[in-house]
Amino acid sequence: MENVIQEVGANTKIVVFGATDRHVPFSDLISPKPNETSFKPVEVQHLKDIALILFSSGTTGLPKGVCFSHRAMLHSVAAIKERDYRDVIVYSNDSPFWNVFSIYLHQSIFGKSVRLVSPTFDYNNPWSIFTYNVNYVMLDLTRMLTLCHTPKPKDIDLSSLGTLVVSGTTISEDQMAKVRETFPGVHVSQAYGLTEVYYGVTCFDHTKPKHAQLALKKTGSCGLPMRGICFKVVDPDTERVLGPNENGELRLKTSRQLSGYHNLDSSGVWDSDGWLRTGDYGYYDQDYCIYVIDRIKEM
Repeated sequence: MENVIQEVGANTKIVVFGATDRHVPFSDLISPKPNETSFKPVEVQHLKDIALILFSSGTTGLPKGVCFSHRAMLHSVAAIKERDYRDVIVYSNDSPFWNVFSIYLHQSIFGKSVRLVSPTFDYNNPWSIFTYNVNYVMLDLTRMLTLCHTPKPKDIDLSSLGTLVVSGTTISEDQMAKVRETFPGVHVSQAYGLTEVYYGVTCFDHTKPKHAQLALKKTGSCGLPMRGICFKVVDPDTERVLGPNENGELRLKTSRQLSGYHNLDSSGVWDSDGWLRTGDYGYYDQDYCIYVIDRIKEM
């Protein structure tokens, strides 16, 4: 991290726990300051100003800085508050650079959920995350299947676990069946999102009976559009708008989308009608459930 900061010439301080001669100790940050009672946050001049920059995963190229405005962040709060998270204990071990980390951080602040933070996922002892009474877990497919193929220790109690979400890639029906077999009685489903849209795109909200029924019935679906999401499916070659069960590129309109990429040309992010190009290939069915097949660049 020191080398990266030095290479890019950033004026960035590194905060560490414990004693240090070169960096800022965490104890300094929490010690009383003379003017802390009169502190005022910086006033936002315009809601279109950039509030947050996250990094894309870089699955189809180098990671990009994804810029979100204050307006996008405010609309994400409305989506978070749609559900009551006060009794939810969330497990995740995502890097602070990725969008999932900041999403759960906002969920803790505005949704009042408790978050169990784990620095790493222990592939040799994956069930250790359930030594705590978590009731909401989101994992990528690789980690989820690691759990499924590792015998569960006898002392692990899953009675508190209510929801298990698979994200990051598509999951086959056989894989979903294996996950549900490993976690009987738990609501298991997929979710879909991309860094360019803050707080996700589709999911099944198991607190809603209709969503819970559809999640069981439509194993291959990654859910229904979340609050504030409009979508269409387009033939990427002809730009023709497609109907149900027709494969094409998923495109979105939402107030939670990016403003553009940091220091990069972002003109190709949207189509001529202002819809966000996701680069993902999929379709929707007659119940408006979304299915993601693959990345267009990887087909």
